[in-house]
Amino acid sequence: MLQVEKSQENLIQQFSFRTNPSSDNNTSLSTDRLNGGTDCGEWEDSDLHCDPADECGVNEFFSPVGSVSLAAGQTETIELHYLPFHLGRRHCSVLLVSQQVGEQVYLVEGTADLPLSSPLTTKPSPNVVHVSSATSDGADPRPAVNLRCGVGSTLDEVVCVPLVNGLWERALATVGQQRMSPVEKKRRSLTHTLDSSTVRAGVAAAALTTPQSLLVPGPVQSQVVEYHVEVSLPEHFLFPHTITLPVARDARVTQDNLTDSEVVMVPLRFHAHVAGRFRCQLVLQSWRDIRVYLLEAVVTAEGGHAQLEFTTPAHLSVTQDIPLINESRQDWRLRGLVSGCGFYGPPVVYIRAGEKTCYPLTFRPTTQSIVTGRLSLLNDTDGTEHSFTLRGVGERSLPLDHVVIHCSVRQVTHSTLQVPNYSQHPLTCQVDTLLL
Repeated sequence: MLQVEKSQENLIQQFSFRTNPSSDNNTSLSTDRLNGGTDCGEWEDSDLHCDPADECGVNEFFSPVGSVSLAAGQTETIELHYLPFHLGRRHCSVLLVSQQVGEQVYLVEGTADLPLSSPLTTKPSPNVVHVSSATSDGADPRPAVNLRCGVGSTLDEVVCVPLVNGLWERALATVGQQRMSPVEKKRRSLTHTLDSSTVRAGVAAAALTTPQSLLVPGPVQSQVVEYHVEVSLPEHFLFPHTITLPVARDARVTQDNLTDSEVVMVPLRFHAHVAGRFRCQLVLQSWRDIRVYLLEAVVTAEGGHAQLEFTTPAHLSVTQDIPLINESRQDWRLRGLVSGCGFYGPPVVYIRAGEKTCYPLTFRPTTQSIVTGRLSLLNDTDGTEHSFTLRGVGERSLPLDHVVIHCSVRQVTHSTLQVPNYSQHPLTCQVDTLLL
């Protein structure tokens, strides 16, 4: 945030970026002194310079603004972008030059953490649950692979690791567009080649630091890249310590509908001796890039079904509200599957993240009998299932009505009784009365 104090004149402060060598991997932005003026100026494009002697030939800090114009007492904001390619901390010095007030220096610190999780597919398996892609927000990333099994089970699955890192390729395309001249950017925009492989390849060569470039093998050995694998839950998820991925010659930015030739099959084993939800972070790191994948397994206990019992006279309904609490950060969609004569419930229930609701289960027997059933609540969001064993007791029905007939002595009076039929087919009823 820039602010001018104690001045009655308009200021124009201009700056340009140049990456200087730094022993501590810091990116320094120096400026060339430009002439100021007394009139408000317009925005100008930043002049980005890459020094070949720098450890990283790509500016991780850049800005679309080349100058900022401030009126007397005005406050303005400079837009600064940070796109890191390597983990760690970087520093950026922004130097503003004005003939009226001199120079102003702003120190910006950027910290690069692990990237966001990437999509991951598996070979078809009954233990892999395909969940909905809808999420409530980005705070709770959705796992790429969802497994489901019982306590004590061991799952052996095959995951398909893409040859191309989609996040890495999109970042290369973004930096490549920042390095283009306006004429080049317009030409590539017309030909739809802003994110072409040639643009990304040039940026990738410059993005390697000096120590990393020394690790790049020769032309023959450079056909593959070795990744070191870190698993956050190694006691449950077993994954190879290292995997080798061939270098893709035709790298696509989009990672949809990958063929077998665009992925590498890697074995994955999961086992757990207790019920619960296990979320694992899979980190693949090489000298070139780093990837993060999220895996999740839901383990259910056998024989843990709840039992519900209903008792009501025939032709009368009773409703039990089953509480459901969504403690996650994603909205839930639950499908209710009800079996058993006389049991009824809604087919779908929605629960917003962090909220609770009830599933209304109704029992309405048509005869005096004992009925058993089952309720299954299937969570389409995370693939879990909650089951209930149902038992309904239909008691003798209560009187449907209290009929009073008024008549004179020795005269015949007629009265009509309404007999309901709650079934879906005709009924034949036997009359049993104390009057006969």
